[in-house]
Amino acid sequence: MSLEYTECHYEQLDDTNKNLCQELTERFIVLNTALATLKNKITEEKQLWHQEVAKTIEIERKLSESHCHCHIGKHFADAVIKIRHEINEEIYKKQLNEAENMCNLEMVNIRNSLDRLAPLRAIVDEWISSETNERDETAISE
Repeated sequence: MSLEYTECHYEQLDDTNKNLCQELTERFIVLNTALATLKNKITEEKQLWHQEVAKTIEIERKLSESHCHCHIGKHFADAVIKIRHEINEEIYKKQLNEAENMCNLEMVNIRNSLDRLAPLRAIVDEWISSETNERDETAISE
């Protein structure tokens, strides 16, 4: 349901339904804001993760260069680099999954809000339909 639809027929509602409509509209706005905030946080976390990976690669490169004189040291450094990459990758995936779960939860809340608005929309549609029929009957009788 669009906000325009709700606002368009707002004046036709009684006080109880106006309050319900207002609360649902406010909830919809809050949920949209929360969803936008979550998207921004995901983008920021992605950028930070890329920066951390770049720093880690640079440090690992320096570490690897410093251990080049020793064959065992190089293998150890390679193993450390590989483990760090795997750990960073797992942390990033976990954070993305958490953010996705939060977005999914907000989407469920939005859908629930929209479902709660459905009876209100049906009432407004019925009122509009009955008013249109009354106008048509009045126009015909005149």
